[in-house]
Amino acid sequence: MNAWSQAAMSALSAAAVHAAAVTPVDLRCEYLENPQGIDAPAPRLQCRLQADMDVRGITQTAYQIVVDGAWDSGKVTSARSVNVAYAGKPLEPGQLYWWKVRVWDGRDEPSAWSAGAS
Repeated sequence: MNAWSQAAMSALSAAAVHAAAVTPVDLRCEYLENPQGIDAPAPRLQCRLQADMDVRGITQTAYQIVVDGAWDSGKVTSARSVNVAYAGKPLEPGQLYWWKVRVWDGRDEPSAWSAGAS
């Protein structure tokens, strides 16, 4: 294999690793999947990360949580994905809220948004 072929293969391998999408899944609020009601003014949110490919070394460096009309965390530099406390405006009793999350990897690339959860 000549030097050009080796460089091309290295670039393709790096692109394959880079293309490995990480998606937040299994969204939970107060440890429950889509609870119908909670009794917490600042509910704790969490998710699990799933990689599309079997790639080692994928890390979360930041997250963003959006709760419809109530809160947008913005990009928060943190590897935390469990027990992230809601920090938006007060939630109204009896109201259903939808939320979603995305994360950034070690290359500072954002994931796709998660599916919505309530």
